Amino acid sequence: FVVVTKFVTDNPIVSSAAAIKHNNAVKNKVIQLISSIFQCLIAIIEYDPAAVADTHTAALRCTQKEISSQVLASLLQKAQFIMSLLKSSTEDTSSSVCRVVFAQLIVTCTCAVIYKEEEEEDDHLQQKHLILAQKLYPLSLQTVVHCCSGGNTNAEDDAVYRCSIELQRLNRLFLSSDIIISSEPILVSCVESMKLLLNFKYRNHWNHLLQAYSHFVVQMVLNSNKDLSTTPLASSMIDRIVELHLAKQANDAGSIPIIENAVGTIIEGFGIEKFLLLCSPLDKSSGASNTSQSTRGLRPARLWILNLLKTRGAKYYAEEPTYHLEFFQSHILGLARKCDAAAATDVSQQQKQACIDLWSLLAIFSTNPVDIQSSLPIFVPTILRAIQDVRYHPQLITILCNSLKVLASGASQRMENLSDKKSSHFSVLQGDVMVISEVSVKLLPTLFKMVEHLTATAPDKSTSMGEDGGNNVSSTLEQQEKMQCANFLTDAIAALASLAPPEFLQSLFKKVMHRLILAIQDQDDSRSSRVDAYLRLAQALVSSKSLDGSSVDLLYRAIKPLIRSDEQCLKTQKSAYKVMAEICDSYPKFVNSSEKMIEISELLIGSIMACHISARQMRLKCLNSMIKNFDRENAQHMDLLVQMTGEVFLCLKDSNGKARDLAYEILLSMARVFHDMNAFFPVVLGALAAKTAHMRSAAVMALSRLVFEYARHDEAVQALLPSLLQTVVVLFDEKARELIKSVVGFVRISVAAMSREQLEPILSEVVAGLFKFGRGKDRFRAKIKIILKKLVRLFGYEKITPFVPESDTRLLTHMRKLAERAARRKAESKQQSNADENNDEFQAMMESDEEDSDDGLTLMTGKTGFTKLTAMTGKTVRSSATSFNKSVADSAGASSVGGKSTKSSKRTRRDEEAGPRVLNAEKDGEVLDMLDNTRMMKQVRFEDTQAYDGDDVSDDGMMEFDSNGKLVVQDAALFIEGGQPDISMDDEEADDAENEQINNGKRRRVSKFENAKEAKAKTHTKKNEEQRQKNLNKNALGTAYKAKKAGGDVKKKGQKFEPYAYIPLDRKNYTKKFRGKAVSQMESVVKNVGSKRKRKAL
Repeated sequence: FVVVTKFVTDNPIVSSAAAIKHNNAVKNKVIQLISSIFQCLIAIIEYDPAAVADTHTAALRCTQKEISSQVLASLLQKAQFIMSLLKSSTEDTSSSVCRVVFAQLIVTCTCAVIYKEEEEEDDHLQQKHLILAQKLYPLSLQTVVHCCSGGNTNAEDDAVYRCSIELQRLNRLFLSSDIIISSEPILVSCVESMKLLLNFKYRNHWNHLLQAYSHFVVQMVLNSNKDLSTTPLASSMIDRIVELHLAKQANDAGSIPIIENAVGTIIEGFGIEKFLLLCSPLDKSSGASNTSQSTRGLRPARLWILNLLKTRGAKYYAEEPTYHLEFFQSHILGLARKCDAAAATDVSQQQKQACIDLWSLLAIFSTNPVDIQSSLPIFVPTILRAIQDVRYHPQLITILCNSLKVLASGASQRMENLSDKKSSHFSVLQGDVMVISEVSVKLLPTLFKMVEHLTATAPDKSTSMGEDGGNNVSSTLEQQEKMQCANFLTDAIAALASLAPPEFLQSLFKKVMHRLILAIQDQDDSRSSRVDAYLRLAQALVSSKSLDGSSVDLLYRAIKPLIRSDEQCLKTQKSAYKVMAEICDSYPKFVNSSEKMIEISELLIGSIMACHISARQMRLKCLNSMIKNFDRENAQHMDLLVQMTGEVFLCLKDSNGKARDLAYEILLSMARVFHDMNAFFPVVLGALAAKTAHMRSAAVMALSRLVFEYARHDEAVQALLPSLLQTVVVLFDEKARELIKSVVGFVRISVAAMSREQLEPILSEVVAGLFKFGRGKDRFRAKIKIILKKLVRLFGYEKITPFVPESDTRLLTHMRKLAERAARRKAESKQQSNADENNDEFQAMMESDEEDSDDGLTLMTGKTGFTKLTAMTGKTVRSSATSFNKSVADSAGASSVGGKSTKSSKRTRRDEEAGPRVLNAEKDGEVLDMLDNTRMMKQVRFEDTQAYDGDDVSDDGMMEFDSNGKLVVQDAALFIEGGQPDISMDDEEADDAENEQINNGKRRRVSKFENAKEAKAKTHTKKNEEQRQKNLNKNALGTAYKAKKAGGDVKKKGQKFEPYAYIPLDRKNYTKKFRGKAVSQMESVVKNVGSKRKRKAL
């Protein structure tokens, strides 16, 4: 152990730079030798004696610590020489590997000195090792930081990444030690070493190194144990990386995200509170007075930190992240007030946005605050003033309402989730809920007034139909903002109302109901807005689930007239249905009572004609809630269910996707209530006798969904399928397209669900029905082909063809030809591959001189290159020999050209940069036995030499001679791949090619005759191209309007329409076959439609 250490530190050959200065080969060998020695030292120091000798474990560990300290001291003394030796190496791979191993050895030795096992050494010896580590840690850290510098190659980047991992391992162990974290001189030295990573020479590897920098700051702050000595150091490190964001050298698209990610890691490490204490975003310009300082606001250069606080502050990864509302009120609101004062003179509105961003942090502080009882009552007046500040509407309303919702719902949820109801923590949570309940008495009235104000002042859609377009757009945007604010307010009201005192909540509800009834009876223009506001408030109180039965019954009786009639505004009816749906979801006991269930069902059935289309979705929610609670044993419930089926079927074809989904959900709920499909399917089939095709189509869609859901596991539905399909196929005689579409979909689902025995008796009816719809069957051609393919797989073409009409047999014939062609190609391909494989193997065995003692599994030797592996890959002996000759020729060509870089030499250098080639079996440290034929056969890989086959050598590169025997040198810049002149070159391209030829070599002399001949050919080609374009544009779209002498369009005599005002439409042009042609015709009208994406958009 001592010998190998002395070799690195005291050997005169290694220590003398002059001995290896001018000999790169010796230098690289020395580096490889040093790397091997370092790896041996790492293995010895990381050896675990407890795994072998239990009796001498303590002694061996003590010896390891002594040796580790000696090795570490020796290496730190020679660190400067080793780093200079590695930087002067000409081989990047070996120097990178040695640098990584060097960093690993230093970290391993340093960690071994401070590592302690219980009862393995006395306190005196452990204290001695800690003092030694205290002295060596700063030097070790500085040395590892120097190892993190490297070049731009992939090998260097990987080496820096591995060194950064070792750096984080070193810091993680030592910063958790009390003797290190409590020593200010050591921390100062370590901080200065870590700041070296911010130098611009490390810039190419900041993506690895800045993460190590951030983790160092986080660990130093978290392990400080409230020691104030680390605060200035951590603050200086954060300020340094924040100021790096402003540096011109780092102001690029690559460095800025890396710096922001590093700062975000620091924020995630110890939270928003500690970060703002260590890094202030205020503008601290020198010489500023107190008055001017209070109006400066945040520094514009640090406003980007606020976005990180919003996005990364919520990811604070503590076990139980806790926040303090007192810190938000004192510190963050102090910053917000300064931004508010500076916003008066800020033209760019940056300070105003900064104030909003600071307020947005309240949602994070509301997740789990620990000082609700002491800080929230003081904080409520500030919230009330801020939420009524119209300067920051609507952003501040959204932020504050969301924060109140998170605060109230989080407190109640934490109390419910706590299992131990007798613990002290439960009493604290109970106190938090009581404080929120008391505070809600002050918050709810203000929130109620704001909802009433926003909804009353929102413009009505019905009154803005005839206004100017621009004003109408602005009015719509204003209405959307106010409605969004009203929604956030009602959500906050619902959360607070769930914790509010019952007596106070009942009084608020009575006031809302009194005003609602008065607003319904009023006849003024603002009646609908006020009714909508009170309905919103009532819905919020209902969703809190805090009302008693009498209050819910009062609300139900108040909204019944609004649901039954259409005399009110459309918005009012929709709001009434929302309240009704909320009652059904939040108070199932009230709805499921025998009297109310029948009453509400009759109300919904009787009001179907008065329901507006905008309220249909909410109406379906009410129906779904009612149907789920129906009892199949109750005859009255089943009668009501049958009466609802018509409306549900029609909603299956609604234009609103959410309404359609709800209708399908109700349909399945009906099926579950019936439970017996033999009883429910007749109800659905009854709709097939409806007068309108729309209703019949909806009934077929209902049948399709029921078959899809139940046919796989319900034997009753499976038994009904033949009769159902036979009944629905009759509808193929209809002429309505929507009905045929539904029938085709039902046939597709039924064919997939039925067996061969069930389909065979009605096969003729199904096939004949698919071709009955005249011209319309072309529209459903793809679906019909899918059904026919399924039938063909079951019965074959011979049995299907007689049932197809003669006019449509071409489709089946075409399908049959395609299937046969695909099968034939597949068989030919398989047969050809087998024949080629056998032929190659035969040729190889005939020409091979090797023994076949192991069935062709021998390795490739000599020029034959034959193995069973090469035979399976299709490579012949000739291709292997050609590859061998090519590699020899490439190496000879590379060595013969002096000073010039050839293609083969470039490839060799790139392979050398990638590092030594390692077999796959040796990547895990296992040595591969090359005498094992089975294992070696899996590891050997052959180069694809098909491009160098001697039989397919191209003659493009052969020399040409004229009739006099002179060598003809072609102008490569004016020729293309085929060996023919590129006459498409214009003058500028020819000049560029000629200039490039002059720069790279001698210019070929060209006669005047050849120049004239070439110019004449170009002129002739140009005229032909112009004539071709003219012929193409003669029949183009819009040619009739094109001016002959001008560049625009004109209206000529005899033309009925304005230019491009009327374009005749042809249905064929928009089919899949002619769609590309139609798009190309429109290129004369719409520019820049060349790309596929834009053509699709057109």
